[in-house]
Amino acid sequence: MERSPQVMRIGPDAEAYVGSRGGDIVNPSYFRLSGLTFYDVPVPEDVKIIAPGPGVAPELAGYSGIWGGVLAGALPILLVVEEVEADRARVLFGHGFDPGADIRTGHSERYDARFEFGAMLIDVETPGKGQLKLRVRPGKAGDLDLVYSLANGHRLTTALRKFQEIPGHEKHGTVGAVALDRCGNLAAGTSTGGFGSKVPGRVGDSPIIGAGTYADNKTAAVSATGHGEYFMIHVIAHDIAARMEHGGKSLDEAAHAAIHDKLTSAGGRGGVIAVDAKGNVAMVFNTPGMVRGLVTHDRAPTSGVYKLNLR
Repeated sequence: MERSPQVMRIGPDAEAYVGSRGGDIVNPSYFRLSGLTFYDVPVPEDVKIIAPGPGVAPELAGYSGIWGGVLAGALPILLVVEEVEADRARVLFGHGFDPGADIRTGHSERYDARFEFGAMLIDVETPGKGQLKLRVRPGKAGDLDLVYSLANGHRLTTALRKFQEIPGHEKHGTVGAVALDRCGNLAAGTSTGGFGSKVPGRVGDSPIIGAGTYADNKTAAVSATGHGEYFMIHVIAHDIAARMEHGGKSLDEAAHAAIHDKLTSAGGRGGVIAVDAKGNVAMVFNTPGMVRGLVTHDRAPTSGVYKLNLR
């Protein structure tokens, strides 16, 4: 599942950001064109490279930053350092953008590179140490190479692969539960590890009440899984309860409308499990499958993965 960058600077905003870091950090030609696909992106001078110690969490010790620029002339260029953590770096390379447009309106590819050398982290505690420069250039196999130029003169090169081709880039794991007790109380809970290679600091829909988790004794308990940004934007879990309370829809009707109409039309993928105040159950998803199960006081436990009706 493709993940959108959480922060993006392009056009005038990028210029202002670079300017705010000081003119000595990035020279006027910080995006230099050589041929058609060769760009330099200086990392700010207060960044250095250190070896990680035992137990160092990449999201805590890593550095995430974005540098964007528009090449003077007819060809706007954007190169994003989306993540640098542990032994992995990810960049977004694009061209043909309207300087004021959204990143997704241009031609772009997301690439992934794993260092072939020892693990490295970015540290901001000691300014001016270990200058690092990233460079993207055409590779021998027709793909792209990412070149790391260090202050000591060493140059390290690794091949970039399309992000979508990296095994495990869609890794995620959400566990949710909904329940109705014998007193008529509804409850919902959701826990997740987020998406693989998520942006440090990202908070998904699972802990957001109304987005990935919701319960109201008058309507239903809902737990969601999927592309969290879409569930947050469209408050899917609450939307199901609202359709029931204000629109008179059944749980099944409300869940299907929220997932197959609202979520799908917005481009989101995922699903929900839900139970209403009468004990009716809905397990609705717009993906090929969703691992789920059901147990009640008067029937044996059942489970399923693909589009199997468990109600």
